[in-house]
Amino acid sequence: MESGKQAVYGPVCAIPSWILYAAVSCAFLGAVVTIVVLYHYLPLCKPDHWQRRFYVCWCAWVLLPPLWFAFEYFVLFKTFGPDDGFESLKHGQQLAAQVWLGIAAVLTVIASK
Repeated sequence: MESGKQAVYGPVCAIPSWILYAAVSCAFLGAVVTIVVLYHYLPLCKPDHWQRRFYVCWCAWVLLPPLWFAFEYFVLFKTFGPDDGFESLKHGQQLAAQVWLGIAAVLTVIASK
């Protein structure tokens, strides 16, 4: 019988924990850097070095998450994922993609000003 966690999240995955910690750390660091750049960029709203940094953050938020989703599926899931865990992976990626699109949309609106 499956535990409550397995029923919700699917079977246990064998992805090495260092890969997951590295991914979460990079995402957290990227979010902090983006917030710091926005904090300095929004009040100024004039071309300077912060604007270039903002565009670098914007490009990173637009390009890197889809690359991660592809890496997660084609490398991590195909190598370490359980055979019956595809629906769980698909559901998680759909939720993450919606959050990513929201962040990218907000940053795009800010960039267009």
